Amino acid sequence: MKKSKRTLVIHPKDVTTDFLIPIYKSLNPNTTTILTTYEEVEKNSLATQIKKHDRIIMLGHGFPGGLWGFDRLLINDSNAELLRNKELVGIWCHANQFFEKHGLLGIYSGMIISEPLEAIFYSVPYTDSMIHESNTLFTKAVTESITSTTPIEIFRDMYRSESNPVMIYNQDNFFHAYEVHQLEDNEQAMVDYNAMEEEWEMDNYNEIAHEQQ
Repeated sequence: MKKSKRTLVIHPKDVTTDFLIPIYKSLNPNTTTILTTYEEVEKNSLATQIKKHDRIIMLGHGFPGGLWGFDRLLINDSNAELLRNKELVGIWCHANQFFEKHGLLGIYSGMIISEPLEAIFYSVPYTDSMIHESNTLFTKAVTESITSTTPIEIFRDMYRSESNPVMIYNQDNFFHAYEVHQLEDNEQAMVDYNAMEEEWEMDNYNEIAHEQQ
C-alpha cells in the first residue's frame, strides 16, 4: 500500500487571508497537521514539524524574506535548509524571491493582489467584486494545482481573465520549480536588491493603510 503523504500547513490566522482556507480544508485530517495560531506554533516546534512532514503548505502574508506571522518571519532564511527535499507550496507575496534565492522546489506565488490596499499600492483598478472573484478563483486554481502533475497548466486554465484587472495582474505570478536553478551573482544581487526595495515598499504601504483608516 502506498504511504500517505504527511502534510504540514502553516497559515497564520488573519481574516484577510481566510479565503485561502479551502486549499487545505479537504485534506486528510489523519495525515495533516495545521498550524494557524500563535499557541499552535509555540507548542509545536516548527523545525521538528517540518522534518516530520513530506509536504509543507505555507500560506498568508509575507515578503521576499519569508512568510510573516505573529509579528515575525515564521519561515525565513534559517528554515531554508529544512525545506529542501520537501514538496512545497508557498503562497504569499513575493514568495518567488524566497524560493529562488534558496533553490527550493515546488509551487509558489509572486506578488498577488488580494485586498484593496494592495490594489491601491500597485495602482491596479479594482472593485470589491473584482477582488472577491479573483480570490475565489485563485483559491480554486491553487487547490487543483497542488495535486496535479501539470500545476501551471491547471492554474492558467482555471485562473484567467481579460476583463478583471486584478486577475490580469495576478495571473502570471504563479510558478512551479521542479529543478534547482543556481543563481548567478548578478541574479542574487537582484534578489537582495528586491528584498531591500520591498522593505521600502512596505513602509509606504503602511502609510497608505494608515491614511485609509
